[in-house]
Amino acid sequence: MYISQLRKKTGAPLMDIKKALTATGYNVKTALVELRKCGLAANRKKAGREATEGLVGVKISECNRFAAAVEINTETDFVSRSDIFQNLVKKVLAAVEMASVPKITRKSAGSVIELSPSDLETLPVNDNEHVGEALATAAMSLRENICLRKACVLFKDNITNGSKPADEVIGIYVHGSINHGLGRQAALVKLKGGNASTTSVAVANKVAMHVVAARPYFLEPSSVPLEVLDRELSLMRSQLADQGKPTKLFEKILDGRMAKFYEETCLVKQKFVLNDKKTVAEWLEGADGSLGSLHVSAFVRINPDEVVVARLPDLD
Repeated sequence: MYISQLRKKTGAPLMDIKKALTATGYNVKTALVELRKCGLAANRKKAGREATEGLVGVKISECNRFAAAVEINTETDFVSRSDIFQNLVKKVLAAVEMASVPKITRKSAGSVIELSPSDLETLPVNDNEHVGEALATAAMSLRENICLRKACVLFKDNITNGSKPADEVIGIYVHGSINHGLGRQAALVKLKGGNASTTSVAVANKVAMHVVAARPYFLEPSSVPLEVLDRELSLMRSQLADQGKPTKLFEKILDGRMAKFYEETCLVKQKFVLNDKKTVAEWLEGADGSLGSLHVSAFVRINPDEVVVARLPDLD
């Protein structure tokens, strides 16, 4: 009975369960703690092994005032598709949602909050378990290196003091979906100027799909950091000099190349993937006349090799 009970709770191999029970005099609670310790130790030993597979989990909160995204990696695609791993991602996502609810009454809501692995590990999953322990239990069962990567929470604006988040909507998109809200890549997008109708949600979801497909790094030209602009301009000037271009033509050529840079990296300047005759900004202006002009105020993009957070400068 003790073995099956611990097996159900941890998914650990039978030999490990027997060892833990023997070492603790068949005290189930103490044996469970020992198994979790073993899981943590085993995961540390595996930490040097590359974890390039995994899943992203996304969810709109029950209160509809924020959306959360979590990425957890493991070593193989086979393990990432297992029920144990999927349930782990769901657990962590639920923990992030639960921890984010109090923040909707704070002035920081309306921005994007990023949670590091160390932030995530301490979040409670329930009264008896935190994320770090859930991770150890899953690692013990799956026998692979499992890495928390990052979580992001995108809040609506104007939600302090009980006020309604009017004229805003959050859209989500999951690419390579293997289950509801779980997939290989994902994006969260916040639109302003619409409302929470089905139509505007659908529009936001389409923009989120574009974000995953086109991989923008910035929201609009004004939101590109100065250090990035300086780096790009320096590189372009160097290239022009190497190509022997006349110095008097530099500024005119640079204007054209910077315009191209914005078209490639800024969301609102990119050609919309569902209508390449228009930019994202132009498509949003005519997306639905009944909603008025829409614009993007923030987005989060999670791809296998990077996490990108972009927002309007006045949201910082």
